[in-house]
Amino acid sequence: LKLVESPDISSGVPNGSFEQTFPFDNTRPLAWQTGSWGTNTPAFALATDAHSGSRSASVAVSSYTSGDAKWYFDPVSVVPNGRYLYSDYYKSNAESFITARFTRTDGTYQYVTLDRLPASAAYVNAKSGFSVPSQVNALTIFRGLARAGSLTIDDAALTALPPVALV
Repeated sequence: LKLVESPDISSGVPNGSFEQTFPFDNTRPLAWQTGSWGTNTPAFALATDAHSGSRSASVAVSSYTSGDAKWYFDPVSVVPNGRYLYSDYYKSNAESFITARFTRTDGTYQYVTLDRLPASAAYVNAKSGFSVPSQVNALTIFRGLARAGSLTIDDAALTALPPVALV
């Protein structure tokens, strides 16, 4: 008996389309987590207002003093010193952020803010390129808000880029 299916990772991100849910709980996207810290009031939802397919992920922060609220996928393996491109489609009524959380080989974390994105009433494609630090073997991407507002994301992807040729 298989209770939890494996997430689709064809986009490089587990369940980047948010179409897969946990068995017996179709309100939670498979392989995605939520988090918050500081003084704010977030509400997370698996939404039906999708860029493609039938599901997306949303967070609404109704009260904000400090910290952030975010969605993030289960960590994926990456190549140390490799180059990658993260992308998703989002809409938001407030500035949102893209932050990479790198998992070092010793189990500690390194956080790098990749981008701050303006509000957009319609879905727009966000893209952030980055290099993985040495001594890193996995990463996840945080997509969230550090202010009151709402953010909906869909179609998250992570693509390995070719190495830069040295001249």
